Amino acid sequence: MLPTINTECSLFLLESQGKPLVKSLPRQGDGLRKIKVRKKKNSDEFSQTFNQSFFTEFNDIRNRAVFTNGTQVMDTNLEPFYIFPIDGYRFMYSPEVFNSTELYKDTFDKLIQAAGKNNGMQIFTEMLQLSYTYDNLPQAIDIGCEIIIYDISHYYAVRASLVDDYRKWFYNN
Repeated sequence: MLPTINTECSLFLLESQGKPLVKSLPRQGDGLRKIKVRKKKNSDEFSQTFNQSFFTEFNDIRNRAVFTNGTQVMDTNLEPFYIFPIDGYRFMYSPEVFNSTELYKDTFDKLIQAAGKNNGMQIFTEMLQLSYTYDNLPQAIDIGCEIIIYDISHYYAVRASLVDDYRKWFYNN
């Protein structure tokens, strides 16, 4: 699979400058995985408003994107994997956001309560649009913030525990 990653993910390997994206995935399964991006069935108001905020960028981004981080996110039921998006991927991030679901869901609910449904949703949409950026992937990885990878059909994942030193592994392959 490593030659496949080198071929299909060459843009990411170049743009990331040897820095890893990390996503927690289930422990069971292979250490090297090809993962199809499937549409999640989130239809709550929070997800709908998030999707509408970036509709011109990508349709249903909250439901059809891969949410990663530049640092390990520990969850006892999951294990960290290095993520390799295929060529043609796009990304966005907000430097202050490390888990959009936790951070924004609470903010969204408070805005709806304080400003009413329509005004709260409009304020939330504008807040999201102003807080995300679409360039400098290495900086986003260094910050460790949540990075949203989108516009791909699949990605590759390598169990982090299989790689002694990511940087050495990156430059030697």
